Amino acid sequence: PLDKPHVLARTDAAMCEFTDNHFILQGAFWFLFPFTTSLPTGTLSQPFSRYLLTHYSNRYARCHELLFLLADQYRRHKTATGVCARVRAQPNAMADVKRLIVSDGFAERLAAASREPQSKHAAALMHELAPLLDVCGAAVPWGNVE
Repeated sequence: PLDKPHVLARTDAAMCEFTDNHFILQGAFWFLFPFTTSLPTGTLSQPFSRYLLTHYSNRYARCHELLFLLADQYRRHKTATGVCARVRAQPNAMADVKRLIVSDGFAERLAAASREPQSKHAAALMHELAPLLDVCGAAVPWGNVE
């Protein structure tokens, strides 16, 4: 018997998959992890995912929702860790990037471009940033290029 009940409460606050994934898994799949308090935090490693999917009871491998969540998390987390913005190898590029970011109105321009990515304002901002930055990416598992 348990000394105290394991309570998973709903809140209005969003949970971060990178730090609170164990809470997400316990809350969403309480029927698969009823007494578990020792799930790894953060992104599940491939060996741990393999352990779950080859568990003797086969309960994790038969849960389609868990399979889709794990596959989607794996794809999104690999994308997030594989994409970066790198300042081009130009002598003054870093100073130019810093100057642009701290300039008056940059945050507002960036927010407006984010809201309307097809606008003239977004194109102008992209025209300023593109010569200074390289956006790099890694191969994304199950991505559209693979």
